[in-house]
Amino acid sequence: AARAVLGALDGVGGPCRASGVFSLVKALASIGEFDAAVSVIEETARKVRYYNVLVAAKCKAGDFVGAREVFDEMRRSGSDPDANTWNYLLGCLLKNGRLAEACGLVEAMERLKRSEIPNSLTYEILTYHACKAGKMDSAMQILDQMFSENLTPRITIHSAFIKGYFYAGRIEDACKYVSAMSTRDRHSVNRNYSLLAKLLRKSGRTTDAGRVLYELMEKGLRPDHSAYVKVT
Repeated sequence: AARAVLGALDGVGGPCRASGVFSLVKALASIGEFDAAVSVIEETARKVRYYNVLVAAKCKAGDFVGAREVFDEMRRSGSDPDANTWNYLLGCLLKNGRLAEACGLVEAMERLKRSEIPNSLTYEILTYHACKAGKMDSAMQILDQMFSENLTPRITIHSAFIKGYFYAGRIEDACKYVSAMSTRDRHSVNRNYSLLAKLLRKSGRTTDAGRVLYELMEKGLRPDHSAYVKVT
C-alpha cells in the first residue's frame, strides 16, 4: 500500500510529492508500521523531519530505546539531528522519571556548541517538569540560564511557574514571580497577571485577584476580559 501511494506521488511530483511523503511517513508511524515508514524514507529522502516523525512516535509510546535507535540511524545516514530531535528524547526521559539520563542528554546538547541547540523549547521542557515536581528553585536556575543566553521564554514557561508556586501554597512567591517577569519579559505581562488573578479567584481570594488586576491596569495594560468580568 505504501509503494502504491509513493507511485502516485511520483506521478504528481513537485511540492505535493514532498508533503505527501511526509504525510505517508507520519501515517505509517501513527499505526506502528515503523519498518514501512523507514522503507519510505530510504526510498525517497533521508530528511531530518521524516526521521523526527518516527522519533516523536516512539517517544509518545514511551519507547526511549526505539527512539534512540532512530536517532543513531539518523546520524549514520548523515542526517544531523536538530533541536526537535533532541527535545523529543529529553521529554521522553523526563516524562518517564529518568532524570539522570535527562541531565546527561542536556550536557550532550550543550557540548554540541550549536546556536540552536538547546533552544527555548528545551528550557521549557526542563522548567515544566521541574515545576511539576515542585522543584521551583531548580526551575528558576534553568530560567536564569535561559535569559543569560538571550532566549525569550514562551508563555507556557511562565504558566508552569505561576501554577507551580500557587499549587505548592507559595502564593506570595507566585505574586513576586509575576511582578519580576513584568520587567524581565514584557511580552508576557498581561497573560501572567490574568492567570494569577484567575487562580486567586478560583481559590476564593477574590479581593486579592482584584488587586492583581488593578496592578496590571496601573501599568497601562488591559487584563484578560474573562478574568476581569469574573473577578468584577
